[in-house]
Amino acid sequence: MWEKLKGRYNLTDYQIALLRYLLFTFLSESSKLFFILFLYRRHLALCIATLLFLCCIRRTAGGFHCNTYAGCLFVSTGYAFLCLTLLPLISLTKTARILLCMVCILINYALAPVSSSKRPALSAAKKKRFKWISTGILTVFFFILLITPENEYMVSGFWVIILHAVQLSCAAAQKKICTVFHHTVQERSI
Repeated sequence: MWEKLKGRYNLTDYQIALLRYLLFTFLSESSKLFFILFLYRRHLALCIATLLFLCCIRRTAGGFHCNTYAGCLFVSTGYAFLCLTLLPLISLTKTARILLCMVCILINYALAPVSSSKRPALSAAKKKRFKWISTGILTVFFFILLITPENEYMVSGFWVIILHAVQLSCAAAQKKICTVFHHTVQERSI
């Protein structure tokens, strides 16, 4: 198939590699999405709202990235399970949720964006822009949390923010450790 595309449209090896990557990414991301949606088919609207909120934050703030499809599927499914099933069982007062949300906004502002080491580094301007967008999204949620009564959408959104702050902290720590280790290894090899 790839050779036919290459010959028919006069594509370079690089363009074929990009098409393969695009296809693989689309198939892996859509399969994870459909798997999670299938698991939560009885709460489909809540699941979709939660995943959309998570995607908005992750797109601008980044976070922890897995190296394998299986790992990513496991972590993504676990994230959904925690936000939609397990963590909403924990009863917190509105005041506690508001205070925790404020802490998470500060964590996001301090650490975001944390990009994947497999992607090109972001420019300073993009980092600043993504930081402000992700912090803005969390701040809007914070104000909605202040004025709306408790409902399952707000509860799952709150837990998305909590887990986001945790995984953002873990990703930032991992990146720092890897950077320090990488520099230490290079210094020793010189």
